Amino acid sequence: METISLRCKECGGTIEVDPSKNVTFCPYCGSKSMIPESDQVRIARIKANERIEREKERQKSKRKHDLYEALPFIIAFGGFILIGIVFALTGVE
Repeated sequence: METISLRCKECGGTIEVDPSKNVTFCPYCGSKSMIPESDQVRIARIKANERIEREKERQKSKRKHDLYEALPFIIAFGGFILIGIVFALTGVE
């Protein structure tokens, strides 16, 4: 993961910052500070989050669709099992 080097506003120490985070923590003096983000960065982050959410919804919808497609086979298989159990219990050959 790529990091960005910043200077601590309190003590002047060098801080390695993960660009996906918006808070810094200085390992030298312990101060925390917010990293301001530009409107362009904010818009890009919102769009990326929206794409992730759309993909999650698409995957969820696909799983539901796959289940509905498999449902007749599941019901038929369950029916065969049930018929087998009934024949076994009644002793019909």
